[in-house]
Amino acid sequence: MALLTTAPSKVADRAPKILAKASKPAAEEKRLNVRLDAAKHDRFRRACMRNESDMTTVIQEFIDQYVAKYSR
Repeated sequence: MALLTTAPSKVADRAPKILAKASKPAAEEKRLNVRLDAAKHDRFRRACMRNESDMTTVIQEFIDQYVAKYSR
C-alpha cells in the first residue's frame, strides 16, 4: 500500500501543463492540416531549410499574402 501513496502520479505531474492549455482562449489559434505527397513535402522542407525558415512561418506568410490579394 505504501507504493500507491508515495509513487508520483503522471497525471499530477502533467496537470499544470494541461490546465495551462485549457485556459487559453479558443480563438487565439487554429490548426490547419494539409495533405501533401511525400516528395512535395520533402522539397518544401528542404527549401525552407536552405532559406533558414521554418515551414510554419512560410505557410503563414503565404496565407497573409493570399488573403491580402484576394480579400475584399
